[in-house]
Amino acid sequence: MRISLSGLVQVVDHNQVMGQSFSFNPKNWERYLEVDVALAKLGYTEEQRASGFSLSRQAVIGMLQSHDLVHAAVLVLIWGYPRGVVGPGNQDTVRATLRAAQKIGDEMATATGDSKLDVVISKLLIPYVGISTLSKILYFAGLQTQEGRALIYDQMVMRALHYHRFDEYGDWPEYSGMASSHLRWMNANDLHRRTWQCMSIPWSTNERRPS
Repeated sequence: MRISLSGLVQVVDHNQVMGQSFSFNPKNWERYLEVDVALAKLGYTEEQRASGFSLSRQAVIGMLQSHDLVHAAVLVLIWGYPRGVVGPGNQDTVRATLRAAQKIGDEMATATGDSKLDVVISKLLIPYVGISTLSKILYFAGLQTQEGRALIYDQMVMRALHYHRFDEYGDWPEYSGMASSHLRWMNANDLHRRTWQCMSIPWSTNERRPS
């Protein structure tokens, strides 16, 4: 049976979403010297980097919007992939993302509210950095385009859309076709954002509509 996402969003607590946290476990990141360097640049102490710390969604947003993406991108990886690997054990995504952080930051700096998200993403086709990782960076960095704020689109989102079959989105692929379904996701969000704002409903569980 289909359910309405607009109805679900109204009962989601914004503070709870922003407080969603993951732990930085140093052992999971020992293989990446560049992670320790980036964390030091962000002001994390030697004790925090050695013992670990809790990282909330709100903290990642704050750091990405107040620090150079070259260093702050590491927090997106820690938040998104707390085990230090992507999928069954892929390390390439972590290393490629850290190497590409400057390029991603430079492209974001040229994007405006009049930019289309798919155009921005088309300029960031970087080997081993897929939609899942890239959308997390754009979301946490607060990228605004014609479609509104960039949102996370990964397998967790796809599973939720597929399983719940929300009225607003209909049938959705569970795993495959992430790149091809991303444009559909963006366009659907843009449509429902406009509708929900007219109804005074916060269009995303990640962000309250300004009063």
